Amino acid sequence: MTRFLDLCGEQRAEDGVFTAPFRPESYAVLHDPGFAGPGIAPYLVVEAMAQHACRASSAVLFDGRRTVPAQISDLGLAPVPEGRRYRLVATVGGRGQFGSVRCELVDPDGAVVASGHFTTSAIEQRAGTPEKAEEAA
Repeated sequence: MTRFLDLCGEQRAEDGVFTAPFRPESYAVLHDPGFAGPGIAPYLVVEAMAQHACRASSAVLFDGRRTVPAQISDLGLAPVPEGRRYRLVATVGGRGQFGSVRCELVDPDGAVVASGHFTTSAIEQRAGTPEKAEEAA
């Protein structure tokens, strides 16, 4: 079974910096090498950075609520070779309705191979959902 949300491994926080292993093998997909090129597909790198950014902003800004990316800017991607252990690094800033997260994919030598700024937002529960019904009881 493919687990798309497992691209971002267990997240750890230290001194306001969140780190997690990047696990592209959790999303095995067959693709035409002529289309995607060599290495790890860029959409997997961006998805993993978005997951990591959302989890970090959820922990810091949104009291653990489910969080989604609202915008990605300043995206930089270099080719990401397969077979290496990469880690995701996120720093959270901003308060209020939106989170502001700088996320990077770092190779084992410490070089940044991908980076971006992610604006995140918490999802509000709708009235009548099970979580709201329990609160009302």
